[in-house]
Amino acid sequence: MTSTTFELSNGTSVPAIGFGIGTKWYKTSGNTGTDESLVKAIEDALDVGYTHFDAAEMYGTEEELGEALKRAKVPREKLFITTKVTGGNDPIEHLETSLKKLNLGYVDLYLVHHPFFRGVEDSWRKMEQLLQSGKVKNIGVSNFGVEDINKVLAVAETKPVVNQIEYHPYLQNQTPGIIHHCKYHSIDVVAYGPLVPLTKAEGGPLTTMLKSLASKYKKTEAQILLRWCYQSGVLPITTSSKKTRMQEFMQIFDFELEETDQNSISNAGQAYHHRGYWRERLERK
Repeated sequence: MTSTTFELSNGTSVPAIGFGIGTKWYKTSGNTGTDESLVKAIEDALDVGYTHFDAAEMYGTEEELGEALKRAKVPREKLFITTKVTGGNDPIEHLETSLKKLNLGYVDLYLVHHPFFRGVEDSWRKMEQLLQSGKVKNIGVSNFGVEDINKVLAVAETKPVVNQIEYHPYLQNQTPGIIHHCKYHSIDVVAYGPLVPLTKAEGGPLTTMLKSLASKYKKTEAQILLRWCYQSGVLPITTSSKKTRMQEFMQIFDFELEETDQNSISNAGQAYHHRGYWRERLERK
Protein backbone atom coordinates (compact mmCIF):
# COMPACT_ATOMS: atom_id res chain seq x y z
CA MET A 1 0.00 0.00 0.00
CA THR A 2 1.34 3.42 -0.91
CA SER A 3 0.29 6.86 0.26
CA THR A 4 -3.08 8.09 -0.94
CA THR A 5 -2.05 11.73 -0.45
CA PHE A 6 0.52 14.12 -1.87
CA GLU A 7 2.22 16.65 0.37
CA LEU A 8 2.81 20.03 -1.26
CA SER A 9 5.93 22.08 -0.58
CA ASN A 10 4.06 24.16 2.03
CA GLY A 11 2.97 21.04 3.93
CA THR A 12 -0.59 20.89 2.56
CA SER A 13 -1.88 17.35 2.15
CA VAL A 14 -3.82 16.66 -1.06
CA PRO A 15 -5.70 13.48 -2.02
CA ALA A 16 -3.44 11.81 -4.58
CA ILE A 17 -6.06 11.49 -7.30
CA GLY A 18 -8.65 14.06 -8.28
CA PHE A 19 -11.99 13.99 -10.08
CA GLY A 20 -12.10 16.57 -12.86
CA ILE A 21 -15.25 18.36 -14.02
CA GLY A 22 -13.59 20.16 -16.88
CA THR A 23 -13.35 19.49 -20.61
CA LYS A 24 -15.60 16.41 -20.65
CA TRP A 25 -18.42 18.45 -19.13
CA TYR A 26 -17.74 21.78 -20.83
CA LYS A 27 -20.84 23.90 -21.34
CA THR A 28 -21.25 25.71 -24.63
CA SER A 29 -22.01 29.41 -24.63
CA GLY A 30 -25.54 30.17 -23.51
CA ASN A 31 -26.05 26.84 -21.75
CA THR A 32 -26.89 27.96 -18.22
CA GLY A 33 -29.07 25.07 -17.10
CA THR A 34 -28.02 22.56 -14.45
CA ASP A 35 -26.43 19.45 -15.92
CA GLU A 36 -28.04 16.79 -13.77
CA SER A 37 -25.85 14.09 -15.32
CA LEU A 38 -22.79 15.89 -13.97
CA VAL A 39 -24.38 16.36 -10.54
CA LYS A 40 -25.06 12.61 -10.49
CA ALA A 41 -21.50 11.83 -11.59
CA ILE A 42 -20.07 13.95 -8.76
CA GLU A 43 -22.41 12.26 -6.27
CA ASP A 44 -21.18 8.88 -7.55
CA ALA A 45 -17.57 10.04 -7.24
CA LEU A 46 -18.17 11.06 -3.64
CA ASP A 47 -19.80 7.71 -3.00
CA VAL A 48 -16.77 5.73 -4.21
CA GLY A 49 -14.38 7.83 -2.15
CA TYR A 50 -13.25 10.86 -4.11
CA THR A 51 -12.73 13.93 -1.95
CA HIS A 52 -10.54 15.94 -4.36
CA PHE A 53 -12.50 17.79 -7.06
CA ASP A 54 -11.02 19.94 -9.80
CA ALA A 55 -13.15 22.67 -11.41
CA ALA A 56 -12.70 25.88 -13.42
CA GLU A 57 -14.88 28.87 -14.20
CA MET A 58 -14.04 28.45 -17.89
CA TYR A 59 -16.04 25.23 -18.12
CA GLY A 60 -19.22 26.58 -16.56
CA THR A 61 -19.63 23.59 -14.23
CA GLU A 62 -18.99 25.06 -10.77
CA GLU A 63 -22.72 25.20 -10.01
CA GLU A 64 -23.04 21.44 -10.53
CA LEU A 65 -20.18 20.80 -8.12
CA GLY A 66 -21.77 23.12 -5.58
CA GLU A 67 -25.12 21.39 -5.94
CA ALA A 68 -23.63 17.90 -5.59
CA LEU A 69 -21.66 18.88 -2.49
CA LYS A 70 -24.77 20.42 -0.95
CA ARG A 71 -26.82 17.28 -1.55
CA ALA A 72 -24.08 14.97 -0.28
CA LYS A 73 -23.54 16.94 2.92
CA VAL A 74 -19.90 15.86 3.20
CA PRO A 75 -18.08 17.78 5.98
CA ARG A 76 -16.15 20.63 4.34
CA GLU A 77 -12.90 19.74 6.08
CA LYS A 78 -12.91 16.35 4.35
CA LEU A 79 -12.95 17.90 0.89
CA PHE A 80 -10.21 19.38 -1.28
CA ILE A 81 -11.74 21.73 -3.87
CA THR A 82 -9.79 23.33 -6.70
CA THR A 83 -11.06 25.90 -9.15
CA LYS A 84 -9.41 28.21 -11.66
CA VAL A 85 -9.72 31.79 -12.80
CA THR A 86 -9.54 32.27 -16.56
CA GLY A 87 -6.34 34.05 -17.51
CA GLY A 88 -6.91 37.78 -17.87
CA ASN A 89 -9.91 37.85 -15.52
CA ASP A 90 -9.62 39.58 -12.16
CA PRO A 91 -8.93 36.80 -9.63
CA ILE A 92 -10.49 38.70 -6.74
CA GLU A 93 -13.70 39.57 -8.54
CA HIS A 94 -14.09 36.17 -10.19
CA LEU A 95 -13.39 34.18 -7.04
CA GLU A 96 -16.47 35.76 -5.46
CA THR A 97 -18.57 34.48 -8.35
CA SER A 98 -16.99 31.03 -8.14
CA LEU A 99 -17.58 30.76 -4.39
CA LYS A 100 -21.25 31.61 -4.86
CA LYS A 101 -21.62 28.94 -7.54
CA LEU A 102 -19.75 26.40 -5.42
CA ASN A 103 -21.71 27.40 -2.34
CA LEU A 104 -18.44 27.50 -0.39
CA GLY A 105 -16.70 29.98 1.87
CA TYR A 106 -13.26 29.14 0.51
CA VAL A 107 -11.47 26.89 -1.97
CA ASP A 108 -8.49 24.74 -1.10
CA LEU A 109 -6.59 25.58 -4.28
CA TYR A 110 -7.07 28.47 -6.72
CA LEU A 111 -5.22 28.46 -10.04
CA VAL A 112 -4.60 30.92 -12.86
CA HIS A 113 -5.91 28.74 -15.68
CA HIS A 114 -3.47 29.85 -18.38
CA PRO A 115 -0.75 32.45 -19.02
CA PHE A 116 -1.96 33.66 -22.42
CA PHE A 117 -2.64 37.27 -21.45
CA ARG A 118 -0.82 40.43 -20.48
CA GLY A 119 -0.43 41.17 -16.82
CA VAL A 120 0.45 37.78 -15.35
CA GLU A 121 2.42 39.54 -12.61
CA ASP A 122 -0.55 41.69 -11.55
CA SER A 123 -2.82 38.64 -11.47
CA TRP A 124 -0.38 36.85 -9.22
CA ARG A 125 -0.30 39.74 -6.76
CA LYS A 126 -4.09 39.50 -6.53
CA MET A 127 -3.84 35.75 -5.99
CA GLU A 128 -1.58 36.48 -3.03
CA GLN A 129 -4.13 38.92 -1.66
CA LEU A 130 -6.75 36.20 -1.79
CA LEU A 131 -4.42 33.84 0.04
CA GLN A 132 -4.00 36.40 2.81
CA SER A 133 -7.77 36.87 3.00
CA GLY A 134 -8.33 33.19 3.75
CA LYS A 135 -10.74 32.74 0.84
CA VAL A 136 -8.20 30.44 -0.79
CA LYS A 137 -5.89 28.12 1.11
CA ASN A 138 -3.32 27.57 -1.64
CA ILE A 139 -2.52 29.26 -4.94
CA GLY A 140 -0.99 28.00 -8.15
CA VAL A 141 -1.03 28.07 -11.92
CA SER A 142 -2.04 25.92 -14.87
CA ASN A 143 -0.56 25.50 -18.36
CA PHE A 144 2.40 27.70 -17.43
CA GLY A 145 5.73 27.24 -19.21
CA VAL A 146 9.19 28.05 -17.90
CA GLU A 147 9.07 31.73 -18.92
CA ASP A 148 5.59 32.11 -17.43
CA ILE A 149 6.71 30.58 -14.14
CA ASN A 150 9.67 32.93 -14.07
CA LYS A 151 7.39 35.96 -14.47
CA VAL A 152 5.49 34.86 -11.40
CA LEU A 153 8.59 34.04 -9.37
CA ALA A 154 10.04 37.49 -10.14
CA VAL A 155 7.23 39.20 -8.19
CA ALA A 156 6.04 36.45 -5.87
CA GLU A 157 6.05 36.69 -2.11
CA THR A 158 4.38 33.29 -2.15
CA LYS A 159 5.33 31.03 -5.04
CA PRO A 160 2.84 28.72 -6.76
CA VAL A 161 2.41 25.39 -4.99
CA VAL A 162 1.34 23.60 -8.18
CA ASN A 163 1.37 23.87 -11.93
CA GLN A 164 -1.43 21.84 -13.51
CA ILE A 165 -0.52 20.73 -17.02
CA GLU A 166 -1.32 18.04 -19.56
CA TYR A 167 0.90 15.12 -18.63
CA HIS A 168 1.06 11.51 -19.84
CA PRO A 169 3.67 9.26 -21.48
CA TYR A 170 3.18 10.89 -24.89
CA LEU A 171 3.63 14.39 -23.43
CA GLN A 172 6.12 14.25 -20.59
CA ASN A 173 6.85 17.98 -20.90
CA GLN A 174 3.84 20.05 -21.88
CA THR A 175 6.32 22.80 -22.74
CA PRO A 176 10.12 22.46 -22.97
CA GLY A 177 11.78 21.81 -19.62
CA ILE A 178 8.70 22.49 -17.49
CA ILE A 179 8.83 19.38 -15.29
CA HIS A 180 12.45 19.96 -14.26
CA HIS A 181 11.81 23.67 -13.74
CA CYS A 182 8.83 23.00 -11.47
CA LYS A 183 10.72 20.42 -9.43
CA TYR A 184 13.71 22.76 -9.11
CA HIS A 185 11.45 25.43 -7.62
CA SER A 186 9.48 22.93 -5.45
CA ILE A 187 6.32 23.45 -7.49
CA ASP A 188 4.32 20.23 -7.59
CA VAL A 189 2.93 19.08 -10.92
CA VAL A 190 -0.72 18.07 -11.30
CA ALA A 191 -1.73 16.19 -14.44
CA TYR A 192 -4.83 16.58 -16.52
CA GLY A 193 -5.31 14.18 -19.41
CA PRO A 194 -3.26 11.35 -17.87
CA LEU A 195 -5.26 8.80 -19.90
CA VAL A 196 -4.75 10.48 -23.29
CA PRO A 197 -2.81 7.47 -24.66
CA LEU A 198 -6.02 5.45 -24.23
CA THR A 199 -8.65 8.08 -24.96
CA LYS A 200 -7.14 10.16 -27.75
CA ALA A 201 -4.07 8.36 -29.11
CA GLU A 202 -5.00 4.73 -29.64
CA GLY A 203 -2.56 2.85 -31.83
CA GLY A 204 0.56 4.48 -30.42
CA PRO A 205 3.61 2.52 -29.23
CA LEU A 206 2.12 1.96 -25.77
CA THR A 207 -0.94 0.06 -26.99
CA THR A 208 0.61 -3.41 -26.84
CA MET A 209 2.76 -2.63 -23.81
CA LEU A 210 -0.18 -1.46 -21.70
CA LYS A 211 -2.13 -4.61 -22.50
CA SER A 212 0.84 -6.71 -21.45
CA LEU A 213 1.40 -4.78 -18.23
CA ALA A 214 -2.29 -4.88 -17.37
CA SER A 215 -2.13 -8.66 -17.61
CA LYS A 216 1.08 -8.82 -15.57
CA TYR A 217 -0.24 -6.72 -12.69
CA LYS A 218 -3.87 -7.88 -12.98
CA LYS A 219 -4.95 -4.28 -13.43
CA THR A 220 -6.59 -2.32 -16.24
CA GLU A 221 -4.64 -0.30 -18.79
CA ALA A 222 -6.05 2.90 -17.26
CA GLN A 223 -4.81 1.86 -13.83
CA ILE A 224 -1.34 1.22 -15.26
CA LEU A 225 -1.25 4.72 -16.77
CA LEU A 226 -2.52 6.41 -13.60
CA ARG A 227 -0.01 4.48 -11.52
CA TRP A 228 2.79 5.49 -13.90
CA CYS A 229 1.75 9.12 -13.42
CA TYR A 230 1.63 8.73 -9.63
CA GLN A 231 5.04 7.02 -9.51
CA SER A 232 6.43 9.85 -11.65
CA GLY A 233 5.62 12.15 -8.74
CA VAL A 234 2.72 13.78 -10.58
CA LEU A 235 -0.83 13.94 -9.18
CA PRO A 236 -3.40 12.70 -11.73
CA ILE A 237 -6.79 14.33 -12.37
CA THR A 238 -9.21 12.22 -14.37
CA THR A 239 -12.94 11.80 -14.85
CA SER A 240 -15.72 9.50 -15.97
CA SER A 241 -19.50 9.36 -16.00
CA LYS A 242 -19.43 5.65 -15.14
CA LYS A 243 -19.27 4.66 -11.48
CA THR A 244 -17.39 1.45 -12.26
CA ARG A 245 -14.65 3.48 -13.95
CA MET A 246 -14.50 5.87 -11.01
CA GLN A 247 -13.94 2.90 -8.70
CA GLU A 248 -11.30 1.55 -11.08
CA PHE A 249 -9.38 4.83 -11.07
CA MET A 250 -9.29 4.90 -7.28
CA GLN A 251 -7.67 1.46 -7.12
CA ILE A 252 -4.10 2.45 -7.98
CA PHE A 253 -2.62 2.45 -4.50
CA ASP A 254 -2.46 -1.28 -3.84
CA PHE A 255 0.25 -2.13 -6.36
CA GLU A 256 3.52 -0.71 -7.65
CA LEU A 257 5.09 -0.78 -11.09
CA GLU A 258 8.54 -2.30 -11.12
CA GLU A 259 11.21 0.24 -12.02
CA THR A 260 11.90 -1.48 -15.35
CA ASP A 261 8.22 -1.26 -16.30
CA GLN A 262 7.96 2.36 -15.15
CA ASN A 263 10.97 3.19 -17.31
CA SER A 264 9.69 1.20 -20.26
CA ILE A 265 6.47 3.24 -20.32
CA SER A 266 8.46 6.48 -20.11
CA ASN A 267 10.87 5.48 -22.87
CA ALA A 268 8.15 4.23 -25.22
CA GLY A 269 6.12 7.36 -24.61
CA GLN A 270 9.02 9.65 -25.44
CA ALA A 271 9.23 8.11 -28.89
CA TYR A 272 5.72 9.28 -29.78
CA HIS A 273 4.27 12.78 -29.46
CA HIS A 274 0.60 13.49 -28.90
CA ARG A 275 -0.92 16.63 -27.39
CA GLY A 276 -4.57 16.34 -26.46
CA TYR A 277 -5.33 19.90 -25.34
CA TRP A 278 -4.36 23.56 -26.00
CA ARG A 279 -2.85 22.59 -29.35
CA GLU A 280 -3.48 25.98 -30.91
CA ARG A 281 -1.50 27.65 -28.12
CA LEU A 282 1.20 25.15 -27.31
CA GLU A 283 1.87 22.96 -30.31
CA ARG A 284 5.14 23.81 -31.98
CA LYS A 285 4.85 24.34 -35.70
